[in-house]
Amino acid sequence: MNIKGRAIRHLLQNEMLGKEGAFSWNGNTDSGGKAAIGMYVVYISLFNMDGVTKEFKKVCVLAGHIN
Repeated sequence: MNIKGRAIRHLLQNEMLGKEGAFSWNGNTDSGGKAAIGMYVVYISLFNMDGVTKEFKKVCVLAGHIN
C-alpha cells in the first residue's frame, strides 16, 4: 500500500510458508510500472491450520539513486 492506503503490489497470495524465509519487492507495481519513490506499508496476514490469524503492518521506503 502506498501512504494513502492504495494497493500497489500483491507480492504473495495463498503461499505455503515454512518457519523461515524471505520475499522481496523490486519496486514494480501490479501493472508492471515503477512505483514512485516514497514510503509504503507492507501488510501481512498469516493464518495457520487451526484458523489462528495474525496481521502485521510494516513501513518501508522505496528509494532511488542519483546518476
